[in-house]
Amino acid sequence: MLFRGKKKKKKKKNLIFLSELAATYKEDGNYNFKIKKYRLAIISYTEGLKQRCGDSQLESELYNNRAAAHFFLKNYR
Repeated sequence: MLFRGKKKKKKKKNLIFLSELAATYKEDGNYNFKIKKYRLAIISYTEGLKQRCGDSQLESELYNNRAAAHFFLKNYR
């Protein structure tokens, strides 16, 4: 039983780390978006989404921001 508890705790720490990493990619993408480097912003948002952090709010913001960057590049699909 004790071993399982440690395993769950470690998994929770990994999710927190992934969430922080995804948030960092989002901030980087926001910076690139502000200085009108939309391709770099798309790359940052995509890397944030690849982290699969499990935070639905953060993931939806990354998707919206990436869509906005595609819009400014006129990548309509």
